[in-house]
Amino acid sequence: MSENKHLTPVWIIYADGKRLDVEHEGALRSITISDCLNGVSTFSIVFDTTEVKIVDKGVLSYGSEISVHLGYKDDIEEVFTGEVLGFHGMFPENGTEQVEVTGCNALHKLERRRRARSFEKKKASEVIKGLLEGYSLTERGGNSRRKRTKQIMST
Repeated sequence: MSENKHLTPVWIIYADGKRLDVEHEGALRSITISDCLNGVSTFSIVFDTTEVKIVDKGVLSYGSEISVHLGYKDDIEEVFTGEVLGFHGMFPENGTEQVEVTGCNALHKLERRRRARSFEKKKASEVIKGLLEGYSLTERGGNSRRKRTKQIMST
């Protein structure tokens, strides 16, 4: 006889290395991750702010380092690391007040800054290493252009 097993999604969010408290986790309504392996990945986290004023608490602020972990019970993995770049208030006509926290992974720094540099008598690998170090990035292997999106919603 087969058993029907129901798996409940689990999410854990760390802000600046500290796990969000129960109050914040209870106010969370949705998490959306758009992971582009060779480009800028983004996240959106929506909180219900009816009882908990997320922004006023100061746990999340502009520039906060965010780490999002998703999975099921004993199988949780980090799916995103980035920084907070914005807060957007949402005031639906027939709903509760919400705030959307948005941000990107470290690659957004490459899109925003423009620098002119010249490299003489250097190998391509040395040029790439120098460019990455200038943005505090590290090299990771792979040449995939695959894009994946994960979303968890809470009701």
